[in-house]
Amino acid sequence: MARAYEYYLRHWSELETNVAADPALAFLEPMRAELENEENGLRNTLNVQAAGLVQAREGTRTLEDHVKRGNALAVRLHDLIRGHYGRDAEKLKQFQLNPRRTKSKARVTPDPNTEDVEPNKKPSEPGPNPTQTAAPETDGTT
Repeated sequence: MARAYEYYLRHWSELETNVAADPALAFLEPMRAELENEENGLRNTLNVQAAGLVQAREGTRTLEDHVKRGNALAVRLHDLIRGHYGRDAEKLKQFQLNPRRTKSKARVTPDPNTEDVEPNKKPSEPGPNPTQTAAPETDGTT
């Protein structure tokens, strides 16, 4: 399992301090100095990485702002082009706009040889007959 970089920084810093404080471990000084160098390199790299993330986020916001302003301008241009040429002009295709076309309604003429009954309709069927629940002489009163 990978540990957070802060764990390494904390552990290495504590190890360096304890090795430097113990005179009996003076022979480990060159290795302690290398560890200190690696700790500083890790800190600097983490700082550069954090700055890069901030810069990347700022770049994303800048890109989104450009797209937002560009789309607003494109909509305004589309409206002005439609206003100039009209909504029905085929010239609008040149600007990737769809001209308005009237839809022609297909006229349906009834065939005189067919019956008036539609083929998909079922003939009306009588509903279920009600059943008597009580004798006709009794109305439920006593």
